[in-house]
Amino acid sequence: KQWYQRRVAITAGQTREYKWTSVKQLLEDQTTVKLFCDPRSDSDALYHHYGIHLKNVFCVQLAEVGVRRQAIPRSRFVCGGKKITLEYGGLDDQERAEFVQI
Repeated sequence: KQWYQRRVAITAGQTREYKWTSVKQLLEDQTTVKLFCDPRSDSDALYHHYGIHLKNVFCVQLAEVGVRRQAIPRSRFVCGGKKITLEYGGLDDQERAEFVQI
């Protein structure tokens, strides 16, 4: 958890003052990109349970498939969020070690 908290703190400190007062406002904010790994079920649950409409969502799983298919066109599987984070997350050695233990 520490590596994630550090990343969030660094990102928040370097961008702008946030105007959200709830998670709903963040998830529905059109101006902020939200990264999800296969958001279909999350989006469905958030909408049906809390009335949250996800906006400006980027699916890292779909992007990873696109990148991988550039090298291996007949690739037929998808990677999970943990593998994608380890491969493309830009974690240093300490962050990687902490992340693997989660």
